[in-house]
Amino acid sequence: MSRRTPTPDIDRIWTTTWTTHLWHMQWLNHLHTQTRANPNHPGRDHLDHYHQAAQQYTDNPTPWLLEQGHQEQITRHDLQAALDIYNRHAGHDTAHLGLTSHDITDPTTQIQIRDSANHILRQITELAHQLGQQARTWRDQPLLARTHGQPAQVTSYGHRIATTITPLLAAGARLEAAIQNYDFRPPHGAVGTSADLNRVLHGWAGSGDAPTTASEGSPSASEPPAGISGPPRASEAAGRASEAVDLYGVYIAKAAGFQFVMPLTRQIYHRSYDLPIASAMVEVAAVAQTWATDRRLEAMLGLGNEARDPGQVGSSAMAHKTNPVLCERICSLTSVTRSHYTGLAEIAGQGWLEGDVSTSAARRLLLPQLFSNVSAILINWRDAADRWEPDCKQLSRELELHNQEVSTGALLHYLVESGVPRSEAHERLRGGVLGLLADADGEEHDRLLTVMVEASRIPAMALIEVDVIAEATASLGPSS
Repeated sequence: MSRRTPTPDIDRIWTTTWTTHLWHMQWLNHLHTQTRANPNHPGRDHLDHYHQAAQQYTDNPTPWLLEQGHQEQITRHDLQAALDIYNRHAGHDTAHLGLTSHDITDPTTQIQIRDSANHILRQITELAHQLGQQARTWRDQPLLARTHGQPAQVTSYGHRIATTITPLLAAGARLEAAIQNYDFRPPHGAVGTSADLNRVLHGWAGSGDAPTTASEGSPSASEPPAGISGPPRASEAAGRASEAVDLYGVYIAKAAGFQFVMPLTRQIYHRSYDLPIASAMVEVAAVAQTWATDRRLEAMLGLGNEARDPGQVGSSAMAHKTNPVLCERICSLTSVTRSHYTGLAEIAGQGWLEGDVSTSAARRLLLPQLFSNVSAILINWRDAADRWEPDCKQLSRELELHNQEVSTGALLHYLVESGVPRSEAHERLRGGVLGLLADADGEEHDRLLTVMVEASRIPAMALIEVDVIAEATASLGPSS
């Protein structure tokens, strides 16, 4: 799939190369914050050396990763191997004091989730702009709308497109909210008590240049959400220690670009924190599937198709066949995306006690593939939308063929206004419009024909709604 629809921006976020870089940045942030907090920290003179080692990796990661991979064969622990090599190049062993592996790996994964989601959000914005332009282009093209697959009433082709833009924008808004409200896992140590970190930060309260209160607008773990009373009051000494850890977590979160932190966690944060973003991915994919299914049904009815490249083949056996392959791919990828979300939901509550790694392998597979799939869906959607060619002549023929069916709603209203009971009018129309016309006298016959002509036009409200959506998406685009 990666060959047919490459997603390099997403793939890069989840590579070992970038993951290792993020680990280095996490260690640097921890060491910087710890040495500010505690003047007696043994790594107070090591920060420059760790910076130089991190830059050495950035400049030429390949030999470093080979060295790291060899070390992992020995440790059978990826983060420990990375730490060993990082320490070796820095010449020190003070980057990981007071921390457990998940103090590094969990925040790193959260950064990758957030950055992937932000990339998807940019794709949604660009796509909504493209679809808004197309809705305006096809605003005045009449279209036979169908319900339950049967001819119903008249709409516009632009309106059909616009009705997909609104749930796409809604999904984008929910994704944006999920990103903004994504709580960061602060360093809470091996079992969530921060005991080791407290030992490292013993000089925080009243010493060093680290403040003892969170700055205005900073994320805070000390204030419980509304309606939650919070933990019992601790002793003064314990309170100072708790404040030190809370502030430490605030600084690490701010360095990672997060607004909120989890007030309490075990070694491994509860995986349900990831589900709102993952759920938004499924929502985006579902909207794409609706758009693609619309186009596939239109192709089946002969109302349009994807423009083909020179030499493109639809079937090795049937030379005439021109199936909408991009739309089919969108639908297929959506099914896979749902399975990835199901997998993440399945493992969300499977962690043992304070922590284990029984879900680690599943997350390493599911999370990158989830975002890669949704990114591929949006890439294919943009390509399919750009290639889609409605057959305006066939659209008009279809309306002519079903002009009687599309007028029954308007005729029902006319008969009721004329004094015919609704149930009786409904029964007469079920017998067919031709029978209704045959029973009408000359003047009534003409009035019925006038109603049918009006019913064959695009409703004014549909045109207004297209204009509203087109205007709302006009400002969106690559630079938004």
